[in-house]
Amino acid sequence: MKNIKCISILLFIVFLFSASCRESKIDEQILLDIEDFNDSFHAFELNRGNFLPERNYISPSTENINGIISSNYNFNDDKFYFWLTKKYDTADQSTGRNMIAYVNIKTGIHHYICTDLLCKHTEFDECKYLNFSDIYFAEKNVFYTARMDDSIHTIYQVDLDRDSVVKVYKSQGSYLRAIGSYKKNFYFFEINHKTVNKETKYYENLKSIDINTKNIEEHGCLLEKYTDINASVFYIGNDKFYFMSLNKIFTTDLFFENETLICKIAEDERIGDYYYDEKTDELFFNVRNQEENTGTIYVYKNDELNKINMPHENIYCFQLTNNMIYYSPYDPIYYGTAADFQHTQVYDYTGGKIYAADKNNPIKAKLIFDAEKNFIIYNPFNSYVIIGDYLYFDDPELVEDGEFIYFNVAQKLEKVRINMKENTIKYIRFE
Repeated sequence: MKNIKCISILLFIVFLFSASCRESKIDEQILLDIEDFNDSFHAFELNRGNFLPERNYISPSTENINGIISSNYNFNDDKFYFWLTKKYDTADQSTGRNMIAYVNIKTGIHHYICTDLLCKHTEFDECKYLNFSDIYFAEKNVFYTARMDDSIHTIYQVDLDRDSVVKVYKSQGSYLRAIGSYKKNFYFFEINHKTVNKETKYYENLKSIDINTKNIEEHGCLLEKYTDINASVFYIGNDKFYFMSLNKIFTTDLFFENETLICKIAEDERIGDYYYDEKTDELFFNVRNQEENTGTIYVYKNDELNKINMPHENIYCFQLTNNMIYYSPYDPIYYGTAADFQHTQVYDYTGGKIYAADKNNPIKAKLIFDAEKNFIIYNPFNSYVIIGDYLYFDDPELVEDGEFIYFNVAQKLEKVRINMKENTIKYIRFE
């Protein structure tokens, strides 16, 4: 009874303090107090696997991931950013909205990017950070992103230090496709289409926003030969666009000229993960065939493509750091059949295992994590991420719907964090 009273008093103090600071920047000590309460509240939860509850967060070094660029994660100012799908009920239906969250790598603190501790992050609260798509950092704590506003695709500049969300461009076409920031400019394609004789043609006009002046500059249209093969830019650097398409990976200059082939892709192959090492100017990516359970990691540097000979034959997914390659070979665990029209087979292709190999000499590998079917560490929505000794991943719910089955992350507002060295676990929850 005494413990219940103490907890109630603590919550009341936290509520009063947070209410008085509604318009202020988040106080991380308040978040620590809330986390401690949540951890105590969830102490009864069944612990899957032989892990101890995380009691002390040990700040890892981020030096090993500095300069490594990927679509699998966003790091800025010692924070790891990711997306959650927040579900809530309206008068007519249950719906979901995207919300960006973060974990502070130095402190372990986690929160939505919305700084209002009383906001429930719905339209009813008029949360200005709701429903943003991919984020592209241009400066420290400043990123560009897009969302639909009254059926118009709009680009925003978000300044987290100033709690500022500013519209910088409204689409004049069908929609916008962001590329990223480069040399103080944010690049994007504006997509238009025209239908003649029942044939629809798409036109992608390259534009940029000057980060300092907010001036818009047009750079011309993507060539038709590239739109015909669904070519899309996945990285911009060294005065080049790096493209993925249906049948190849290639680069052009910033005027879509001087094409250089990196790798051809067969009809039944797909590009999996990619990482660009800005320190060594190397592009790492894997090509996989999910029908045949085969996958290979390649490295491209100085106009030369080489296969990386890994200790395992077929690689499903991987993460690159400055020193290591973390990877999962094909080891499928079958769960059932999805309810889509193709009746897709539902697997965890990683088998729940992660290996580590030296980046510069990957002839040997060490098994550093085995979920032993307690967790699904890789799903169609997000890959796992390793920072120091910590492993982060989603914990999707395996939903059975009659004879069908599927992964669902929309109702689980959490990340799982496991310290692979200390063998501890924390469920990072968001309300």
